[in-house]
Amino acid sequence: MVAGAAEAAAAVVEVGSTGQFEELLRLRAKSLLVVHFWAPWAPQCAQMNDVMAELAREHPRVSFVKLEAEAVPEVSEKYEISSVPTFLFFKNSQKIDRLDGAHAPELTKKVQRHASSGSFSPSGGEHPKEDLSLRLKKLTHAAPACCS
Repeated sequence: MVAGAAEAAAAVVEVGSTGQFEELLRLRAKSLLVVHFWAPWAPQCAQMNDVMAELAREHPRVSFVKLEAEAVPEVSEKYEISSVPTFLFFKNSQKIDRLDGAHAPELTKKVQRHASSGSFSPSGGEHPKEDLSLRLKKLTHAAPACCS
């Protein structure tokens, strides 16, 4: 059964109901969950499904979900999905990011950034603060502040 769970984690899961979506949010709360709102009539969605399948193989700890936007309107309305493809990123059952449109390089960057952004446990609260401080320091020292 463990091998089956590992294979399922590397696959893209298709969600067909609001209840199933909410259950996935709850079950995958400790990991990054990427949800692709798609439509079968949009060719760019099919392309992005292929990109997601590849990302699922590269990032086995990330959960990838396809949700047909028009088939589950309650979820689409709740998250203000107005066009497809749209990708939402969740951690700890909270939306943390969004990507509108078929932008494979940007989707890949966001998955890599959120997947590597570390601690999923609430007890690891000090590490993200240090990481953020270092990142801010690097950013503020990366370019001159003045121009003349």
